[in-house]
Amino acid sequence: MDSMAKEHLEADWYPFGEVKVLPLSMKYTFALACRLFMSIIDPNHVTRFVDPIALVTNGIMSVPINIPGTAYNRAVKAGKVIRQELLDVIKQKINELSENKAGTVAGDLLTNMLLASDENGRIMNDMAVVSTFMGLLIGGHHTTSSAITFMVKYLVEFPWDRSRNSF
Repeated sequence: MDSMAKEHLEADWYPFGEVKVLPLSMKYTFALACRLFMSIIDPNHVTRFVDPIALVTNGIMSVPINIPGTAYNRAVKAGKVIRQELLDVIKQKINELSENKAGTVAGDLLTNMLLASDENGRIMNDMAVVSTFMGLLIGGHHTTSSAITFMVKYLVEFPWDRSRNSF
């Protein structure tokens, strides 16, 4: 996580004199969530989730009328795209797990959910896993980024005096 934060800061923050914190923190936290939850490291793969997630989060707070052109309609369509993308990731992960039975397994949340079973030995079906991940990705999209943004705002408004170890 530290190395990823350092890479993000060096690429998206340091070269510029002024930055818009919220979009950059959203980019970082979403990429971090994809890495921790599903071991997705490829930025292009992460990008395939970003626009649909933004449409869904905008549509959540809209009037729930499913008419073409409304925010709700765009959210419904984007939700289908995200579910399909997550199903593709799950199928790929299942293939990796079946090929790698005795080898090492990634320690991400998706792998743990696919390997876990209930008290009767049943594993979660793919759509239950997709629903869980939809909630995690959408729920964490704005909340953590907003917290980071306000922390940066606070640090700018009240700089830390390193010589006194205080604000």
